[in-house]
Amino acid sequence: CDLIIVTPLWLQTCISMQRILDPNLMPKLFIPCPWPLKKLYETNLRVSVTGFSPTEQMALAILMKHCGMSYLTDLDKTSTHLICKMGHTASPKVHQARELGLKIVSIDWLYYIIQNGYANEEPECDGKFAV
Repeated sequence: CDLIIVTPLWLQTCISMQRILDPNLMPKLFIPCPWPLKKLYETNLRVSVTGFSPTEQMALAILMKHCGMSYLTDLDKTSTHLICKMGHTASPKVHQARELGLKIVSIDWLYYIIQNGYANEEPECDGKFAV
């Protein structure tokens, strides 16, 4: 039997999905990293995702909740960001996000802010990870 070290996020996602997931599905979230997750205080980040599988969406929703962001299944005028999986830039959500003037970013944006934090004043990381 091999010992596989996983994160509490992996466990919560497995419980929510009611099945055991391969930690390599999302290694930056499911396999322990040498950096701690930042709790984002006083942010009004309201984030949705597109292009991700239901399992990935569940993991991202749990992560966002723990870090102090609001996860939205649908976009609305209060949304701030849309995380777009590579190769899914033609999705209806991307089109709607553009119409709403939202920031459309890659998953690397989320990894960056949970490691480094997020300032409410227009951070350069929004443009750095724009899709």
